[in-house]
Amino acid sequence: DERSLAASLCTRGRHGGKGSRGLLRREMTASLRRRRVASDDDDAPSNPAEDSAGKSRDPELFRNRLPRVTFANAFSILAIARLISALFNIVHDCDETFNFWEPLHYLVHGTGLQTWEHSPEFALRSYLYLGLHYAVAKPSAVLASALSLPRVYAFHAVRIALGVVSAHAEAWLCAEVAKIDMNASRILVMTSAFSAGMFAAATAFLPSSFAMYCVTCAAAASLAGKHAVACAACVAAVTIGWPFAGICAIPYGVECLRMRGWIKTALYVSAPLATITAVSAAIDSEMYGRTTWSTLNILRYNVAGGGSELYGTEGPGYYLRNLLLNHNLATPISLCFPFVALAHRLVCIGRSQTSTRRPEYGRLVRAYAPFPLALTFFSLVAHKEERFMYPAYPLILTGFGAALSAGRGVVVHAAKRLAPDGFLGTA
Repeated sequence: DERSLAASLCTRGRHGGKGSRGLLRREMTASLRRRRVASDDDDAPSNPAEDSAGKSRDPELFRNRLPRVTFANAFSILAIARLISALFNIVHDCDETFNFWEPLHYLVHGTGLQTWEHSPEFALRSYLYLGLHYAVAKPSAVLASALSLPRVYAFHAVRIALGVVSAHAEAWLCAEVAKIDMNASRILVMTSAFSAGMFAAATAFLPSSFAMYCVTCAAAASLAGKHAVACAACVAAVTIGWPFAGICAIPYGVECLRMRGWIKTALYVSAPLATITAVSAAIDSEMYGRTTWSTLNILRYNVAGGGSELYGTEGPGYYLRNLLLNHNLATPISLCFPFVALAHRLVCIGRSQTSTRRPEYGRLVRAYAPFPLALTFFSLVAHKEERFMYPAYPLILTGFGAALSAGRGVVVHAAKRLAPDGFLGTA
């Protein structure tokens, strides 16, 4: 008790001499200091990383409170977006109607119009690709007929299946990006859900959309170190979907060569290529009534014959304008990603590795590389169509999210170096 201590000291001071009064002053001073320290401790926050209101001043703690991206929550968000697209997206391309919906209607119901691409003379369209959709359309049509429902229900069933496949591939990519940079993955999920370009491409019944699913899976598999899966997905994109999507497969093939060597890469490519080619050629030969393979035919027609230019040509800036419409600012920011990643590496080169792990943006650059490669290649080809860039759409948004996250890291790290201590506060 402080009062009894003070009384005792006063008694000792009266009965003692100057030494006792000096001791009294020293003990009273020490007591006052202890009271001040105790008062300061009561007023201060219990955690030094918190302010007077108890809020965290550590930005890392704040970011950790944000939802973490996993395959499950990414798929849940994207599946809702793709379901809306399946129900409300229009048919954007005449080829989708006459080259795919009409032949599928013929396979399911026995009636449908035939375009010149499906004539045995040209045989440019893959019946293996149509057959994958037939596996959904036929049971849906039978069920709709049994329940006395309109035939349009089979149309929506096919679109919903396409949306689910797209959401699965995108969610896998988001989950793999999250292992490298969580903030980039959060941006990727949200921009994918609300992107006008993805709304149109994800549920389109087009080979380029199928190639988009495959390239997205290849990107995710490459980030996960599953190079055999990445190669198989690229082979499927080329042989089942659209042969010219092979331009997007080049970076993943190079990455597989770098990580697995020539022998394993050749095995990863040749095994699925031989299997799919045999199945596709057998189905095409049966449906067209002669020995043929649609993938080889379309390459011969467009490359050797130069037939694609008959259907219109555009200047080199066509795809940039189109991508600005479909993805807005994500397009130019995504194109800057390799430079931002380089700046991040240079600026943060001396950053301590003990507190936080630096994101490996080099891996993301290699996964995103098909986008600038495809943009350059297709911009140089005279015949241009919007759907030609579909395979790179998820990679555009990947580069966008990674560029924003890496750019923020560059700005914050540079500001911490240049600004006076405490100038940035908790920003």
